[in-house]
Amino acid sequence: DPVALRRTRTGVFVGGTTGFKMSTAAQSLCRDAKDRGKLVHVGRVNTERRILSIGRWGTVDTFDGSGWSKWGNIRIPLAVRWIDDAVQPRLFSEA
Repeated sequence: DPVALRRTRTGVFVGGTTGFKMSTAAQSLCRDAKDRGKLVHVGRVNTERRILSIGRWGTVDTFDGSGWSKWGNIRIPLAVRWIDDAVQPRLFSEA
């Protein structure tokens, strides 16, 4: 809702079903929020596909998911690798 977005002081939390969060409607909401200088956070982002999808939007400031807090020692380095590989593909695979 654009009116509600104008009233929001600091940011927007995008939640709901995976289908909604990955939709063009959610992407548009995030773009509108950034255009108004708001922070954007997306909830329940636990997979490589979701991280890379919201990253391509260029509008999401932060995300969370239960996996990051439950298994941070494993999951956080994995996410860093996913993002690094997406930004800078590796010339040679790590064997």
